[in-house]
Amino acid sequence: MKFTVLERSVQYGSEIMDDLRTKFDTLLRDNQKLKKENEALKVRMNKMESDMEAMKTKMDEEEIIQRSSNLVLLGLENSVDVQKDVQMTDLETTSSNYIIEVLPSKAPKKPVGGCSVPTNQEVEN
Repeated sequence: MKFTVLERSVQYGSEIMDDLRTKFDTLLRDNQKLKKENEALKVRMNKMESDMEAMKTKMDEEEIIQRSSNLVLLGLENSVDVQKDVQMTDLETTSSNYIIEVLPSKAPKKPVGGCSVPTNQEVEN
């Protein structure tokens, strides 16, 4: 009878250990899968960051190119002959390589973009 109780106790302890080992092995496998997934996501994120930086650089270059072909003249009234003023600049332009667009502005001293040419009044001050 004493051996039966002892045998059951050992068997119960063995079943607990087997159950813990199974759970531990499952957790180890899940942990390994998560590590692999995490590494793959890190690689993917680094590639996306690199691609995004390259696109940002390309956009900056395109913006510089686009802005370099624009000229904003400040201080001109709407009634002034803008075509004549553009032709009076020192730029090598012909009427075929530019488009004149009068931009509405409530603050004519602030350029909208591109480079600005100061008015005579601004130069004197």
